[in-house]
Amino acid sequence: RSAGYYIADLNYRGLGAEIPPFLYNYVFNIMGFEKIYGTVLASNKGVLEIHKLHGYRQVDRIKHHSLKNGQPQYVIMVELLKSDWLEKKRYHDYVTDFD
Repeated sequence: RSAGYYIADLNYRGLGAEIPPFLYNYVFNIMGFEKIYGTVLASNKGVLEIHKLHGYRQVDRIKHHSLKNGQPQYVIMVELLKSDWLEKKRYHDYVTDFD
C-alpha cells in the first residue's frame, strides 16, 4: 500500500507537516503496522525535515534513482517505526477515521 499528498495552494503549504500524523496514528494504532517507509528526493529538504520531525530515520541513499529536469537525482529512503512514532506524544491526539 502507498499514500501520498500534494498541496498546490501556497496558502495551505504549512499543512504539509500536520496531515501525516493522522495517517501515522491510523496505520500504527488501527491497522497494526510496525513500520512504514518511503522515498524522498534528496533535494527536497523541506519534506526530509518534516519526516525527521515526525521521527523517521534515513536508511539508504540511492544514487541516480530518478531524473529531474534531465538530471540524475539521489533518493533518500526513510523509515518510521511504530515504537519511534509512539514516543512523539505531541501527535497522539491527531486521530481521524479513514474508512
